[in-house]
Amino acid sequence: MKKLFTILLLSASLISCAQNKTSINNCTQSKVLTYEKIIESTYDIPKLAVLPPKGEKTALASSYDRRSKYDAKTDSYLEWRANGDFKGVVRYEGEYAVLADIKGPGVIWRTWSASVADGKVQVYLDGKLVIDLPWEDYFSGRIAPFNRKGFVYTAARGKVNYTPISFQRSCKIVTKISKENTEKFTFKKGIGVWGKFFHFNYTVFPKGTKIQTFKMELSPAENKALDKASKILSDDLGKNPVKYKNTKTENVVLTIPAGRSKSLTLTGKEAITSLKIQIPKRKHYTDLLRQMTLSIYWDNEKSPSVWAPLGDFFGTGWGINEYKSLVMGMGKLNNQYSIFNKKCSSESNNPIIHKSDNPNAFEFYSYWYMPFEKNAKIVIRNDSDKEEKITLIVDHSPVKVL
Repeated sequence: MKKLFTILLLSASLISCAQNKTSINNCTQSKVLTYEKIIESTYDIPKLAVLPPKGEKTALASSYDRRSKYDAKTDSYLEWRANGDFKGVVRYEGEYAVLADIKGPGVIWRTWSASVADGKVQVYLDGKLVIDLPWEDYFSGRIAPFNRKGFVYTAARGKVNYTPISFQRSCKIVTKISKENTEKFTFKKGIGVWGKFFHFNYTVFPKGTKIQTFKMELSPAENKALDKASKILSDDLGKNPVKYKNTKTENVVLTIPAGRSKSLTLTGKEAITSLKIQIPKRKHYTDLLRQMTLSIYWDNEKSPSVWAPLGDFFGTGWGINEYKSLVMGMGKLNNQYSIFNKKCSSESNNPIIHKSDNPNAFEFYSYWYMPFEKNAKIVIRNDSDKEEKITLIVDHSPVKVL
């Protein structure tokens, strides 16, 4: 069974401040960006429709080979093919290597490594030692709060930990290994070496932002928030994580002749909150997903703001590749055999389809939040040489105050 990939929305534009959904722009004086709100931001899809405030920066601290440099004076790249990407650090301080040195306020959204061992990696937040663990235990699932399966797992042979680590003034990450030992690095467990390769994806917020600094011992409310987010990002993948008020659903079957288009128009100051396509069972799907296209026009515009082959829009470039993520995915209907259903062992061993079951075989979903001022026109075009039939299901609701 394939790994269920999680798309985490690592952007401070996702974050709201206090219970009234005030923008992070206002989290500067009396309001504090709490750790619970930071956790909620990992699945708050509507906030992606808000541009980040001035002064916000998202960046990456990694172990890339420091021999690769850009020379601004000569406008040239030096040793761009250097490939010792497992041992690059910010600097050395005595027996310690500094892996990251970030000035806050900010949040580390993602911690990653390709090889982990038992050497300790220490995280200082606002000048205090907060995390003091073997590198492997950032990803082992044994140590709270790094023990939620929606945040900590292995994917594509990489160890990932999406548990947010917030700080008000600074974040400094170090490990005990000298420059000399790094240069003659050998990867063996039991000798106190941390491992190979690291990423720390982080966001730094505008000056004046007040943010709650992360601690290893979470409050009951923070644990509850982290448990909820983990469930959304694991067991509940495929479901829309946001509950919208006054939602309306349009469910239409489109029979589209070769070389023609069919459309659905929505009116009002609203937002598309869910867009799904269902297609019938057939022998081959690759041509269908490339020869049918999806376009979306906002507010009477002449050219579409969205255009893509049907498969590409939903994240598959060639044929059907089943996956689930926070905002997009695809899978089979009617409990048919798929990577998400272990009851059947092959396509030839499908369960009986009952009359009450959905006649379609596959469903594609998108939960991107797409607001519009006056209207939205969704167009499905069939560029194949024969008639095609699909089902279009669209949820829309009044625009949410962000």
